[in-house]
Amino acid sequence: MKIKAIATSVALIALTGSALAQSNALETKSGNEIGVTLSDYKYSESIATIKAAKYGIDYAGIYAVGEDWFLRGELRFANSRARYSGTGTKTDVPDWYYEVRGLVGKDFSFQDYTLSPYAGLGYRYLFDDLRGTTSAGAVGYRRESNYLTLPVGVSHRMSLGNGTQLLTTIEYDYLIRGNQQTKLSDLIGSAGLTAIQDASNKQNRGYGWRLSSMYQADTWSIGPYLTLWHINDSSAVSVTRTLLGVTATAQVYEPTNTTTELGIKASYRF
Repeated sequence: MKIKAIATSVALIALTGSALAQSNALETKSGNEIGVTLSDYKYSESIATIKAAKYGIDYAGIYAVGEDWFLRGELRFANSRARYSGTGTKTDVPDWYYEVRGLVGKDFSFQDYTLSPYAGLGYRYLFDDLRGTTSAGAVGYRRESNYLTLPVGVSHRMSLGNGTQLLTTIEYDYLIRGNQQTKLSDLIGSAGLTAIQDASNKQNRGYGWRLSSMYQADTWSIGPYLTLWHINDSSAVSVTRTLLGVTATAQVYEPTNTTTELGIKASYRF
């Protein structure tokens, strides 16, 4: 009986140790990640659409600080030559963005998976250059979008065996503050316009969603991702313009717009 009890205890200890080892393997580790992305990108508002195949590069630095807490810093840049459709069409439009994010999270380990909720602060800058004329003769201008966001999300990590894992993440991004800079002065010289002010509009309502699922091996990972943005109408501002010798004011605002980016990412960890 003693031998049987001892054998049972040893088996339980071995099973417990195995479960703990698997749990530890699923926790967030300190390190660096660099990745490349290819995506289908679409920006839409009431009278215009911008579509592009974007290529990008990502960097993330992760630091496990003990007691299952971790810090994560992220940088992302994505670029393209886009196609505009609205008042006519225009191709080869420079369109790019970058993002900077700082996150803090905590791992909650279970027997065969880990949940890692996190939150932080993010900044997104978007630029597109529509200067020139469209196929319908419309004249375009430059735009700069600035978004300060509060990302809140959770990651689920599970073992697939043979040292591989599946990491699935869902995130909600709350728009804290946005600002749209519209270079209306690019229109000067067209259709009798001799002077016009640039516009700066505040954007206070909007949100984003991010979803990804990454297959991870020892030092590399690959998987699809989806990013969605919905930004409501901005505040309206008055700008002064001089058209055909007559000076007047006009109300300018940024209309409700949505952005969808669906792509695939491959990354290397070191």
